[in-house]
Amino acid sequence: MEAKQLAKILSRLGLVFLALFAVLMAVDSLPLKLLEPDWILNTSATLVNLVTIPLVGVVLIHLSGYFSPSTHLQLHRRVARLAALLSLLFLLILPMLGLAVVRNARNLDAANQRTLQAISKKGSDLRQAVQSASSFTELKMQMQRLNGPQIGTEAQSIPLPELKKQLLQILGRAEAAVPTQMIQANSPSLLPVYKRVFRTSLLSLVGAIGFGLLAWDPVKKQNIFLEYVKSFKLFGASPGSLRGSLVKTFNDYQERRKRDSDVAGARDSSVRRERELRKLKAQQERDQKRNMQERRKQGQRMKRQAEQRDKRKDWGR
Repeated sequence: MEAKQLAKILSRLGLVFLALFAVLMAVDSLPLKLLEPDWILNTSATLVNLVTIPLVGVVLIHLSGYFSPSTHLQLHRRVARLAALLSLLFLLILPMLGLAVVRNARNLDAANQRTLQAISKKGSDLRQAVQSASSFTELKMQMQRLNGPQIGTEAQSIPLPELKKQLLQILGRAEAAVPTQMIQANSPSLLPVYKRVFRTSLLSLVGAIGFGLLAWDPVKKQNIFLEYVKSFKLFGASPGSLRGSLVKTFNDYQERRKRDSDVAGARDSSVRRERELRKLKAQQERDQKRNMQERRKQGQRMKRQAEQRDKRKDWGR
């Protein structure tokens, strides 16, 4: 087999590998969700898992150039530029993975805050219902309406104050156990995710180095990837401006985290104040009801005393 024919076969086979990589990536990355942590992690993992396919394709095309340097010279230069772009793409995976981890942690914190607020509100409603119930039947109906602890008929033998005390203790333990059951950013259950991120980051770095070494221009006799890195013309920015942009982005992120923390603190304070107001209102309602009952009893006593005085007067006559 002649060298030109072998070079043609190798270059075509390399193009087939590159086309296969493009098709697989297009299928696995659609639909695009650029800011979703799960999409970033899954797409990055797919990219590094398929890294051998474009690597083999670029190596085959470069290998065809050794057998026939004059054949498809323009193709070799384009593939070198493609290798440089792929190297930059694999380098871009590293900050994207960092962004995915940060966004996932923020989403997890926000979900936990919403859950805590919902649990706190339901617990407050249940406690208020328990404290305001005046009979066993009313207490049972309130728990059923609010999906609270189920009260069996055997609990009817327990005095109402003691039953209320037990229910309040159950509600307090359940509400206190919720934060311990939540998944935090440092939970051991997320360790496989962090291992996957580390593995993907390491393989993306290896892929960036491999494509960077293959970004060789056979005409200019230079590495295109290094030229991109030195000039940053691909991004339309100088190294100094890019560094300033990264510092600005980091500072903005720190300010945003601080602002979110302040907002969360103010929200927690507002929730606590609202909870205290509800407790105070419930206490005032209980006191008002107790005073009404005492006034009613006092009125009944005065009425009985007046009736007794009238009876004594009648007997005296």
